[in-house]
Amino acid sequence: GERVLFDISFDNPFNGARRLKKNLHGEVIEVQLGGDGRVRVPFGSDLVVYAVRSAEVQRLQGRVTATAGDDLSVHEVKVLAHAAAGRDLAVDCATLAGSEFKFGAGRDLRFYVHTLTDAQVMIKDAGSYWEAILGNGHIKVQLTAGGEVTLVTDQEVQAQPPNFILGNIEKPTPATETTDQD
Repeated sequence: GERVLFDISFDNPFNGARRLKKNLHGEVIEVQLGGDGRVRVPFGSDLVVYAVRSAEVQRLQGRVTATAGDDLSVHEVKVLAHAAAGRDLAVDCATLAGSEFKFGAGRDLRFYVHTLTDAQVMIKDAGSYWEAILGNGHIKVQLTAGGEVTLVTDQEVQAQPPNFILGNIEKPTPATETTDQD
């Protein structure tokens, strides 16, 4: 087999700078993976994941911040604070933590936030730059990818200047909607 670096540590509640940087409050479970691994944490945990390779974060009711050197999949997560991947990034979560966000992927990025109804979305992918408004655009979301960006939403999407174009937009399907089946 392969050696796996595995480290879990709880955030020091007196270290305010680290907590603000992560946009998380209280106790946080921090997981660092140097290779492939599987970690189980309590359902309501706030989680920070750093993975040298690929990572999959699923079925958490707390806040999640995740970074992976290869592929990253975040799904069935209640609150997402940040996600970035060196290759593909797939996001399927209930809501976002905060009002300004940057998500990035080295290749393709698929982005679905169930409650994203009032956002200005700025997208830069391999082929273009485009901006869109959902609702009144109160929160700002930047999506950057070396490949294609796909925005998944059931909201009306309005093209914005400077180009007044829209890129890849899909409606949620039963396969992309969160289910409680195991």
